[in-house]
This record gives sequence, C-alpha cells and structure tokens, in this order.
Amino acid sequence: MAKKVLIVDDTVSILEMLKDGLASEDYEVEIVNSSTKGLDMIKTDAYDIVLLDIQMPEMTGLEIISALKDSPVIRTTKIVLMTASDIPSEDLTNLMKIGVAAWVRKPINLQVLLGRLKTL
Repeated sequence: MAKKVLIVDDTVSILEMLKDGLASEDYEVEIVNSSTKGLDMIKTDAYDIVLLDIQMPEMTGLEIISALKDSPVIRTTKIVLMTASDIPSEDLTNLMKIGVAAWVRKPINLQVLLGRLKTL
C-alpha cells in the first residue's frame, strides 16, 4: 500500500517537483502552499509522512510542530522538516524528542529525500 504524504511549502515550484518525484515512486501525494491550511489538513486527515518547510509566511514549520506537540498526530505521523538553514544540534535533538523524524536541506536532492523516506 502506498504511503500517504502531505507536502507543506509556500513555494509552488518545490511542491510540484516533490509531488512529481514522490508520485513516480508510488507515494500518494497531496500538496498545500499554506501553512495554516497544512496544519488543518494534518489534524483532519491521516498521513504517513508530512514534509514540512520551516520558513513559511503564515506559520513556520516549527510553529506547526508546536501546535501539534500534544496531539496524537505527532506520534503517528512521520514529520520531515525541509530547510535551507542549519538546524543547531540541540534544537534538532529537541525536535526529535517532540516527534520530528528527520530533516532535509534545501535545495532538495530528490534521491537523498527518497533514501531518507525509505528509512522511516
């Protein structure tokens, strides 16, 4: 059965590239370019994996994780952060404790991302 993936990013070109790349590997993919709508989708639908951009205008990815930290969703969904910035190791450790499964650096190398997703 295909894993269901939600991609939340404010950059449409990244959404389209990731959707095409993951769909070609038999993932069931939904995309959204609004962080607040993404949060609503995470809360109301069941996803195996959520790819979450950290820097978005309405809410950051970190604010979305904070909003989910007491929700059962954070324990049943693999959250993968996407960022162009470095994440300090202490912050990454804290995020992993909350429920973040992995992170990938932008610009995203699709093969690296696919490899990471296969380990989740």
